[in-house]
Amino acid sequence: LYNYVYHYRYKLQEVISFYLFACIIISIIAIVQEIGCLIKISWLYDFSYLNITNPLTPMGKLFRATSITSEPAHLAYMLFPGFFLSVLSILGINKLVLIKKYQILIIVTAMIFSFSLVGYFSMIICLIYYIISSSFNKGKKILLVELLTLLFVTIIKNENIFDRIKLMQTETFAITSNTTSQWALISNAY
Repeated sequence: LYNYVYHYRYKLQEVISFYLFACIIISIIAIVQEIGCLIKISWLYDFSYLNITNPLTPMGKLFRATSITSEPAHLAYMLFPGFFLSVLSILGINKLVLIKKYQILIIVTAMIFSFSLVGYFSMIICLIYYIISSSFNKGKKILLVELLTLLFVTIIKNENIFDRIKLMQTETFAITSNTTSQWALISNAY
């Protein structure tokens, strides 16, 4: 990877295109995991047969997608720059690479399927940044506010996510495999 980036250091557009291609592949794997979970085909969501350790944390009828990573928060971190570029594309200010609408949908869907607090807060911060720093027309700002509201409602309505936020405020909050995202969020806040 280092050699690739070093070789293409003056060709930023090609590096970003390669990254987005990787994002889309990783996102498709995450979406296939969720579909496999819904139709109960274990080899589509449990990759232990490939020696990939991805703990399965249920979220109602779904579970927190990990794709090829070992933690849903890692998936969210991996996809966040792609999400950032996708929002730029939706707003029409991404001049680096062309991202098609179906690719944006794939990346955003996988980011949501991670059910990661870090990922959701990153998306919220990204949208707030665009609302505050942009000189967009009123229609685009309304679209951003609607997306932001949808994210807030998703977090509040999902009991599992809201319970994790409430757990962070208790004295019994301990480090476990299910709370690493919350601990990352807390440590980054300080």
